[in-house]
Amino acid sequence: MGSASVSSVMISLADCEDKALRTRVHRVIANLYPSLESETKQEDGKKCLVVSKKGGGPKRHASKSPWPTDRGHYCHFAMYKENRDTTDAINTIAHLLKMKNGSFTYAGTKDKRGKTTQAVSAFRVTADRLHCLNSCLRGITIGNFHYEKEPLKLGQLAGNRFSVILRNFSGEDSVVDVAMTSMRDNGFINYYGMQRFGTTTIPTHHVGRALLLSRWQEAAELILQPRQGERNEVAEARSLFWETRDARAALSKLPKRRCIEAMLLHGLAAGRHRNDYLGAINSIPRNSRLMYVHSYQSYIWNTITSRRLKQFGLKPIVGDLVMVGEKEASAVELEEDANAPPTKVRVKAVSETDVGNYDITDIVLPLPGHDIEFPHNEVSEWYKDLLAVDGLDTEKLKHKVKDYSLPGAYRKLVTKPVDLSWSVISYDDKTESLLLSDLDRLNHQEEPKSKPDGQYKALKIEMTLPSSSYATMAVREVLKMDTSAAHQSTLNDDGAT
Repeated sequence: MGSASVSSVMISLADCEDKALRTRVHRVIANLYPSLESETKQEDGKKCLVVSKKGGGPKRHASKSPWPTDRGHYCHFAMYKENRDTTDAINTIAHLLKMKNGSFTYAGTKDKRGKTTQAVSAFRVTADRLHCLNSCLRGITIGNFHYEKEPLKLGQLAGNRFSVILRNFSGEDSVVDVAMTSMRDNGFINYYGMQRFGTTTIPTHHVGRALLLSRWQEAAELILQPRQGERNEVAEARSLFWETRDARAALSKLPKRRCIEAMLLHGLAAGRHRNDYLGAINSIPRNSRLMYVHSYQSYIWNTITSRRLKQFGLKPIVGDLVMVGEKEASAVELEEDANAPPTKVRVKAVSETDVGNYDITDIVLPLPGHDIEFPHNEVSEWYKDLLAVDGLDTEKLKHKVKDYSLPGAYRKLVTKPVDLSWSVISYDDKTESLLLSDLDRLNHQEEPKSKPDGQYKALKIEMTLPSSSYATMAVREVLKMDTSAAHQSTLNDDGAT
C-alpha cells in the first residue's frame, strides 16, 4: 500500500472457511485503519480478502461496474425521516453505502423536530442499492426512485407544506378563527425560528461569528464545549475533551456516531498537527459548516427586523428596499448556499413619490454580505453598527476561505401562508396521534377522527410557506407564546405539543 500506483492488495483465504473469523478480520481492519476498507471475493474459485483505500464518491462506484449510457447519472428519491435532521440522515445513508456525503444533494434542509419528507439525489447509485437500506435504517425510509440527468441543488426549493397539531389548547373557536384569519390576510413577521440558532446553551451563530473572524480554535471549542443539561454520550465526549484536550480519547466515547462532534474530534485526532483546527473543522460536511455562518446572518437579520418594526411599524418608509419584477423573495434568498450563483433579481429603494404603492409585505431586508444592497435610510447604519460590535464589516464577509464568503441575500420582512386551512379536533387520549404522516398514508392508516365529546381540544393547521420561512414563527403569531424547543418541552406533562 506504500506505492501510489497500488490501489488494492489481495490476500488469499484458501485455508480460512470460518466466516466468523473473516468477519473479525474485517472489523480489525476497519477499526485500526479507518482509511481502508475490505471485502471478501471469489477469485478462481478461492476466497480472497481484498483491502483497498476508501475512495468514496462518484469515481469509486463508477469503476465497480459500467454505468448504462442511457440512464441519468443521478438517482432521485424521496426521504422520510423522524427525529433526524437532514444532515444526520444523509450522513447515515452515505456511511452505510461507504460513500462520501458530497455524493448526495438536496434542495433544502428539514428540521429534526418533525416527521418530514424531502427529495434527495445521489450520484451513480442504483435504486436497488438504496432500496436495500430500508431494512437497516432507523427513523428513515426512502423510496420513489427515478433517474435524472441533473442533481438537486440548494436553493431550488420553492416552499414547504406543513401540517401542525397544537394540542390541549383552551379558548373559544371564534377566537381561533379571528387569529387564523388575521394570519391568512395579513401574514406574519418572517423571523428565523429559534431552531436556526440551536437548542443548547451555546447558540450556533456564536460558532458562525468565530468562523467569519477566522478564529478556528474558538469555533472548534464552541462546538465541543459542554452544554448545560446535556446527558448522553456526546456530553461525555465533550466533557472529556474539555478536561483533557485529548481528541482521541474523547472520540472513543462516540464509536458509532456520525455526528458533527465526532467528525470534528476525528479531524483533531487525525491531523498532522495537534492545533490544526481549520483542518479539523473541514472534516465536518460543508453543509453543516455553512449552517453556522448562515446562522450568524440570521441573527443579524432578526435583530435588524425587530428594531425596524419597533421604530417604524408595519408600514413602508422611504429608503426601504423592494424587489424589481415578479419573483418572490424565496426565489431570491439563496443563503442555503453561500456560493450560489448571483441572483438576477434586482431591488430598488422606495422613494417619496412611490412609497404609497407598496405595503409591508413588499419590503425586503438583506442578509448581510459583501455583494448586497442595503436600505437607503438609517437602517443601513444599523447593519454596520451591529457587525462592528463583532469586529466585522461587509468587506470581511468576503472571506479568504471560500466556503465562508457570504455574498448576501434578501428576505421578505412579512410573509403570508398559502393554502392555509385550520380545524378544531376533540380527543381524549393525550398520547394518541392526531395527524397522519406521509409514511402513515403509504401504509394506508386510517385518518384520525374528532370525537364530539372529547375531553381535550387540538388545533390542526395546514399551510404552505416559502423556502426558509418557519412554521414555528407562524404558530407563534397565532398563540402569542414561546415556540422554542425548551419551552415546548415544559408543556409535555400537560399533553401539549
